[in-house]
Amino acid sequence: MKATSPLVWIGLGFLGILVASAASADVIQLQNGDQITGTFKEAAAGIVSIEVDGQVKTIPQDKVRAIYLGSPPARPTDVRNGALGEALDALQGLQAVAAAGVDYKEYASRVVDAKVKVDRFLASAPSDSTARGAVARSMRFYDLASMAWSGRVSGSLDQFPGVGRDPLLQQCDEAQDVLRKYVPHRGSDQIFGEGYSDGLAIALSGLPALWSCASRETAAAVHAAAPSSVAVPASSIASQEPSARVRSADCPAGFALNDTKKMCVRQ
Repeated sequence: MKATSPLVWIGLGFLGILVASAASADVIQLQNGDQITGTFKEAAAGIVSIEVDGQVKTIPQDKVRAIYLGSPPARPTDVRNGALGEALDALQGLQAVAAAGVDYKEYASRVVDAKVKVDRFLASAPSDSTARGAVARSMRFYDLASMAWSGRVSGSLDQFPGVGRDPLLQQCDEAQDVLRKYVPHRGSDQIFGEGYSDGLAIALSGLPALWSCASRETAAAVHAAAPSSVAVPASSIASQEPSARVRSADCPAGFALNDTKKMCVRQ
């Protein structure tokens, strides 16, 4: 019988092993959100093994998000959940198509699709979540690039003032570099409206700058979503009391033992 204990991260890359309630099935959660329920056997040599209906299944470690010894909590907060995973995948997909040099029609379509997944995550994420803020900013950068590109391909001057006035530009150093280079003065604003000159410069020369800032925010969201704790090899959990599962000596350099939670945390 498994002893009830606080959760314990077991560091295998970003693999988390969480110790949960007694006498319940073990669960392997995959990176795509799928779950495999059975009896956990071992995690070694890059392979995670679980017995399901009398047969042992093996899964490459890099496809595993977390292992729960016992049922997973209803709302896991320290692992990349389904909605966040979808949002990050969508943003990383936008990053890939932007780098590949797609045309505006395909890019705009991908932005619309990504926004659906991002909005789904934002609706469920805590308002003070670091990952939430980074995901929101990344999507806004991609959306602003779409707006600027739309004005460029359609020849609609009405798009540019809105782009140029967007406060998001102030949060992107690369965009500011474009504006310093291509907008020495803003005389056109008197004719076409405040922000026109900046918006036009972004549309003509600043899309890569926006994509660069979006990519950086996506990376920040990925980092924020990753567990900040690591701990001991999988072999150390077998037949041990919760208090003995993690020791100070097991924590790698840069980490310290949180004795209350029985986990190694970043110093």
